[in-house]
Amino acid sequence: MERSRKTELKRYFGEMSEPVAIVDKDLKCVYSNCPKLLPEDASIEGFFSCDKSELLYNPKAKPAVINGCCYSVKVIPIDEALYVCEFFDLSSIFELAENTDFHGRVFPMVDSIERSASTLWKGLSNLEEMLPGDSPDALKIALDMKKRVVELSSCSKNMIEYMNMFRFIPQAVSIIDLASFAKDIVNRCNTELSNSGRCVDFICEEPELYINAQQRHVMSALVNAIQNALMFSTRDCVPCLTLSRGNKSKSGEAIIVLMNNSSLYVEGESRNFVGQRMGYGIPIIKRFAELYGGTFELREENGIFTTLIELPLVPEAVLRNRVHQLSSGGYVHFDTGIPDILELKMLEITYRFGA
Repeated sequence: MERSRKTELKRYFGEMSEPVAIVDKDLKCVYSNCPKLLPEDASIEGFFSCDKSELLYNPKAKPAVINGCCYSVKVIPIDEALYVCEFFDLSSIFELAENTDFHGRVFPMVDSIERSASTLWKGLSNLEEMLPGDSPDALKIALDMKKRVVELSSCSKNMIEYMNMFRFIPQAVSIIDLASFAKDIVNRCNTELSNSGRCVDFICEEPELYINAQQRHVMSALVNAIQNALMFSTRDCVPCLTLSRGNKSKSGEAIIVLMNNSSLYVEGESRNFVGQRMGYGIPIIKRFAELYGGTFELREENGIFTTLIELPLVPEAVLRNRVHQLSSGGYVHFDTGIPDILELKMLEITYRFGA
């Protein structure tokens, strides 16, 4: 390829956020804006189950597996000799769903599933009490059914929580005492985990941490972060949630760090954490941080997994003028007889690790 042509393609495609590669008729990469995914001179042919003609001349997106990760790939001709390949992964799909209000459109269906799951839970709980104690087989069937209902309800509730992140209500935002709130969440998680053999530690290095947020959003993000730390760590690991204060800005930041060893780290090789479980947990945490002007980061190194959330603190001058808007106390739980999202997430841990 001529140098000027390659420079032109690089200028046009180099700034795209999605991974893009330019290939020739032999499916050999002549330019890539993501060399880690597809280096130049590499062939894309082995990534697809279809043949070359199907790949080049059928405009539909094709599934591909690259480095153990799944992608949807569109191959579009630029001219008679070159083709542009766009690679879309799970994060791309979530972004597309956000921009097209996909979650709002499917909300009625998810809400119906959640209501049905709640009804099933109540019915199975009543059935357990009615079954005689000398019917272990029947009790086992009831317990297995409750486990499936927990998984279904947990998934649908998380989707509802994610959709709720896009229904921002300014009137519901309050000044939250993050230290008290997080401590209450951790304590309740540990109570729900009493039969699992697992627990979470909590360290607060700075008690005066106030953020602007909706309580429901904070709860959803923290609970999902805690469940991920428990779900993807070894049985003997005790994840630790730490709160501290940052000084990047004038008012400072609340820094939430959750650390655990990783059950995805085997024989010196770090596995892709995000790809292990397709769900709304990570998108909920990321959306929460971004919604309130913060940042979210995942790190995995040498078997240690770290979830890092930074949120802007409420300036002291604002605190003095808006004392009346301070959220009273920490997290408050109302027992309705149906598991809420925290109970469901911890029940999943109990079913996996404990009784």
